[in-house]
Amino acid sequence: MTRSLEQTILRGKPLKTLAYLKSEETENYALGISNEIDTTYGYIHKVIKRFEEQGLVTTEKHSRKNIITLTEEGETLAEHATGLIDGIEAVEEKRETEGSQ
Repeated sequence: MTRSLEQTILRGKPLKTLAYLKSEETENYALGISNEIDTTYGYIHKVIKRFEEQGLVTTEKHSRKNIITLTEEGETLAEHATGLIDGIEAVEEKRETEGSQ
């Protein structure tokens, strides 16, 4: 079953994965990503496979790790994912501040 790009990305952990791949401190292999965003290696492996099918990332074997690299389209979407996550966090922080007053 082929998922649409929207179905692939617009969920919490895939969105965080995409944003994480854009960040400076990225450990760009599945186990490093799974540790960073607190999910299982198997789940991240599936997400990366879907991203690869959608043309958002490429993977290349280095030693024992598959290194994940964003494509040009992946870079663009990762920038938007980062903005969306930052916006969500800002709204949540504002709500918490207003709720504690």
